[in-house]
Amino acid sequence: MIDLKKLLTCGLALVLAMGATGCDEEGECDEAGVCTDGGPVGGEGGGGDGGDGGFGGDGGNTTEFTYVIIDDISDEIAANGTPGVDICGVRANCEGGDVSPIGAELGAGEEFICGEGSPPAGITCSTDRNDANAALNYGSCDASSDPSDYVSLGGGGRLTLTFGRDLQGCTLSILEASGSTQRDETAEVSVCADSAASECLTIGGNVVLGSVDEGANPATISVPVFE
Repeated sequence: MIDLKKLLTCGLALVLAMGATGCDEEGECDEAGVCTDGGPVGGEGGGGDGGDGGFGGDGGNTTEFTYVIIDDISDEIAANGTPGVDICGVRANCEGGDVSPIGAELGAGEEFICGEGSPPAGITCSTDRNDANAALNYGSCDASSDPSDYVSLGGGGRLTLTFGRDLQGCTLSILEASGSTQRDETAEVSVCADSAASECLTIGGNVVLGSVDEGANPATISVPVFE
């Protein structure tokens, strides 16, 4: 009997030892060696969302300056039927060659311009001098021409020329006729994004327009590239 009890005791101890060593490392075991499952191992966590991309840089200047506006700012105005600067033609020299305007409009200034009606006393008109389209033809610039080679702006008048392309980087040439009474007639020259002159940049202030019919060279003005 003693040997049988010893044998049973040893067997029970062996079973308890095997139960203790057979438990899952992630489970829990009680004092009797009974283990409970610790549950499935959790999956790997997902990566965090990527950060927002940076903003793109500001674009360069996209405004196109397709108009040339000439404003008469002469101090002395001749009351002879051709007051103010007298524009024979304007041309732009751009990459690829010369470019001529495709349209012209006159905003007449002060003093009578031939073509506006019956001339006042003391003024004789041989032809109209208020046709803006005369400035579209670059070349001939005769003060006594008939039909007129030029358009007179009048004191404080404005000539608007449409080129139909961006003029940045081009060089403007302006022909002016003065006739027999040479004056330092001056103008302000601007390039604009529209004919209403709501967005303009002055490229020539107090420009003295040399008279081609008296041997002077045309006024040349470079149009910069605006950033």
